[in-house]
This record gives sequence, structure tokens and C-alpha cells, in this order.
Amino acid sequence: MKAVIYARYSCDRQNEQSIEGQLHECYAYAEKHGITVVKEYIDRALSGRSAEHRTAFQQMIRDSEKKGFDFVIVYKTDRFARNRYDSAIYKTKLKKNDVRVLYAKESIPDGPEGIILESLLEGMAEYYSAELSQKIKRGIHEIALKHKAYGGNRPFGYRIDSDKNFVIDEKEAEIVKKIFTDFADGKQAKDIAAELNDMGVKNARGTAWNKNNFFQIFHNEKYIGVYKLGNYRQEDAVPRIISDELWNRVQKLVKKHKQAPASSRQTEYLLTGKAYCGNCGTGLQGGYGTSKTGDRHYYYTCSARKRYKSCDFNPVTKEWLESTVVDITVKNILQDDVIDLIASRCEKISIAEHDNQSERNILQLQLSSVNKSLSNIMKAIEEGIITSTTKQRLNELEEQKAKLEFELTELEIVQPLLSKKQIVYMLTRFKADEDIQLTEEYRKDLIECFVNSVYVYDDKLIVTYNLLQKEKAELFSIEQALNSSTLILNGGQSETKVELRYYNYTLLMCLMLQKHKK
Repeated sequence: MKAVIYARYSCDRQNEQSIEGQLHECYAYAEKHGITVVKEYIDRALSGRSAEHRTAFQQMIRDSEKKGFDFVIVYKTDRFARNRYDSAIYKTKLKKNDVRVLYAKESIPDGPEGIILESLLEGMAEYYSAELSQKIKRGIHEIALKHKAYGGNRPFGYRIDSDKNFVIDEKEAEIVKKIFTDFADGKQAKDIAAELNDMGVKNARGTAWNKNNFFQIFHNEKYIGVYKLGNYRQEDAVPRIISDELWNRVQKLVKKHKQAPASSRQTEYLLTGKAYCGNCGTGLQGGYGTSKTGDRHYYYTCSARKRYKSCDFNPVTKEWLESTVVDITVKNILQDDVIDLIASRCEKISIAEHDNQSERNILQLQLSSVNKSLSNIMKAIEEGIITSTTKQRLNELEEQKAKLEFELTELEIVQPLLSKKQIVYMLTRFKADEDIQLTEEYRKDLIECFVNSVYVYDDKLIVTYNLLQKEKAELFSIEQALNSSTLILNGGQSETKVELRYYNYTLLMCLMLQKHKK
């Protein structure tokens, strides 16, 4: 078995040891489980809030398509992603390439409770990430009031002086004016990029231009003198490069381009990787057809039928299948007794797998020592003992204190000790009103958290849930359950019958249908 390691730290105030520590734990985990590490992917001083801008992470996702490794090992849940949307999207991409994510310091069990517990952990990471963001914003606000540069990236057209002020780079500013003028005059972004590359001009990162570089430029109000950082916004706070008239012309075109391709945006199939053909067991894939009126109709079809013409599965409409699965899940799984069952099992795992507090204790002792030293320094200053060494030491201690407080806050994102009451509360959030149940976000979260697999036949659906089994329920096991005397199906000509049974530690639900509703 082969694996790669992904590591990152989110703040340039952290030292290199944080990365080295993650790598050490990941290598130890791989050795313990007999896994060979073939490569490392590392993002330095990059936030986990959005995976889109993590270069090494994106490269790892692309490399997974080459089938060169079986696992991605990360230090803890929050190192992979700090919001559930990113986590679900990128784990699905890895899953399609037969790659699984493993955590060196968080033991997610192979039981189906593991899926639900992992979903809860990702939710907690997202919560603590938001809380951490609030604490950081207080410090950022002080920087904003002085209109100083924050972070390592600079806008093309400006340079940052030693006092962190924005100063116009005259040579690059002329290029910025050319980009805005050419776009306003109707030239396409790809053609502007090609011309700049022919001229030998590099972008702010020192690489060749492409059409995507212009998105940030056309939305950056610094070019019209506006300073923005967090929720703070101040006009005439930065040297201006572009006139309001040219800026407004470009914004109208950007808005027009954004609206134009809306009808062709990619449709998300919520049951991808979970829906299977009842006839042959092959996964269902999304597709669409266009009617004579030009309207698109989206559906799920058997991959074997589409590729090899080897299955007679009848395609089912996307909206019908997804709505049916969500509806029967809400009605049959989101019941107090089932939620109580899930919460009881997750609580046992949380207690068993809760991390020890040794790392926290060490940081707290270090912080206590720093605070004591700071107190001594302040007493010396009050007594009039002020030297250059005193000032230097004070600055060092304040920086060390800020760093320790930051690391302690990040430790709150480790696997929390969840009580049954907390888990019940978090799962009960799915018991929403009908309006919320119709939203795409709700349907996506519900399916991701609860649904294990869906087998689609001509006359029935069989749905298994993440209660007692983590791996996909195999078709032969389901057929065995259907043929057993413990499961009685009474679907008549016009009757729909739902049966819930425990079979081989899987909660299986069979929904008898008349015929597929197209």
C-alpha cells in the first residue's frame, strides 16, 4: 500500500517545527500500519478555510488521478479542510480515484459511526475556525486603521515599502492601465494574457499570465484608491491607478460575462458515488439530454449501459431520485429513536478516541512562564530600569506570547469530547422545516452524512445508511437480506411499502415502487 502525506500550517508566525511535527507523526502512522510513503505535499503559511488556494493540496488532488497512491495521510481532520463543503468535495474526488484519507492523530473507526463522527468533527473544525478567525480579526483591524499591507501577496501595480505602505510601481501601473483599457474596449481576457506573455511581462507571482489572473485584478478596488481588509473599507486610502470611469466600464462587462454562462454551469449530482444499478451493481453516473425546446433534462444512468451497452437499466430523472432519497430519509431516519441510537454509538467512540491533553499542557506551561517573565519585565520598567536590552526582551516575550496563544487556540480544533446530548443536538439540526429541506445545501449535507448507498431497480429502491457499516453495502448482501424470512415486502399494484430491517449490522430500507417515475 502506498500513501502521500499532506501537511500545512496556517500562519507565518508559526515556526517550521509545526510542519516537521506533522510529518513526524504521519511517517510514524505509516510505519505502524505498513504503508509506504511515496511523496510529501506541503502548504506553508496558508489558511485551511478554503482549499481552492492551496497549491500543494490542489496538485495532490490532480496527482491522485494517476493512481500512484492509495491513501492521503494528514495529521488531523482540520489539516485537510476546515469547512465541510471543501472536505466533502475533495474527498469525493479522491474517492473516485480510489484514494482514502487517513488521520495520524485522530482515529476514525471503520464502523459507519465513523462517517457520522467524521462529519461532526468537520463541523466542529469549521466552528472553531470561525471562532479563531474572529480573534485574528481584532489584530487585523488595527492594521486596517493604518492602511498597511497585510499578508505576503501584493497587488500587481504596487510595491510595499519597509513601513508596509502601498506604493505605485510605475512600470507595472502602466500594464494595469493597459489591461483595464483593452478589456473595456472589447478585447478578450485570453488575448490580453497572450499579448502580455509575448511582451515578456510576468504577473505578480512572477509567472506567465492566463485569463484567470484578471479576475482578481478586475475586482480589486485598490486600483481606484480603496483600502479593504476584513469588514474595514476606506476610500482614498491607497494611491489610485485607474479612473472611476474606466473602472465602471470594466465592472459592467465583468457582470455581463458572469451572467452569460450561467445556464451552462455544471450541475451537481448529489448521489454520485452512492447510487448503483440494481441490475448489475455498477455505479450510476449523471447525464443530461436536450429536448426540442432547448430545455435540459438531467438524469442518472448505469455506467455499464452507457459505456458498454451491457445493461438494460432505464435511466431515472435526477430530481426524482434525489428527492425520493431525501424524503424517505427524513421520514424514516430522522426519528428520535434512530437519532438516539446514532448518538449513543458516536458518544462511545468519542470517549474512546479523545486525544490526551499533553500538548496543551506543555503550551500552557510555556505561556505561564512567558507571562511570569513579562510581569518581571514590567516591574523593572516601573522601577525605572529601562535599557535597549529590556526593550528587546519585552518585544521577544510579547511575540512569543502571541504565538503560544495562537497555537493554544488552534489546539481547540482537535477531536473534541462529544457528549450524547451534543451529538443529538447536532443531528437534530437535520429536522428542518419543509422550506429548508428543499434547498440544495440541506439535501447535500443530509445525503453526505447519512446515506451509505442506493440501489435502483425497475420496481424498487434499496437504501442503506451509515449506522453500522462504513464501506458500501454490496449487492449480494442486500439480495440475501431481501430473500431472508426476516424481511417481508408487501408492495402491491398501487401501494408503496417501506420496510426497515437490521441485516448484518446494516440498516436497510427497501422502498417498493410501481415503476420508475420519469
